[in-house]
Amino acid sequence: QLLCLWRTLPSSSSQHHQPGSSALLLCFLFVCLFWVCLFFPSLSLGLNQSHLGNTIEELFPHLCKLNEKYGINICGEGGEYETFTLDCPLFQKEIILKQSEVCVQSSDELAPVVYLKLEKLGLKNKFRT
Repeated sequence: QLLCLWRTLPSSSSQHHQPGSSALLLCFLFVCLFWVCLFFPSLSLGLNQSHLGNTIEELFPHLCKLNEKYGINICGEGGEYETFTLDCPLFQKEIILKQSEVCVQSSDELAPVVYLKLEKLGLKNKFRT
């Protein structure tokens, strides 16, 4: 709906009453076509350190399995994950991740606290057609 509002187009279907997985699937298809986002899980049930820095496209099948198994919100609406956008149509240049570090604040077995520190970023010109 935001896209329709932004482009001053009428919206023929509202996703407000749809389950998180179908709403994300529509967003996911749009994001995969035009955006590149890094994944930062909050280490919810089924998410761990190995998922840090992957793209949403890479982790979507895993998120669907976690939704079926544990009922997590695929859209991350429960705080399951955060993202960092590297590229999208609004950006004039693509952000390149040159160096990152996995930081462990707590290795507690039940509630670990781990995050990806983005240490060095660069910019890359996009090819315009």
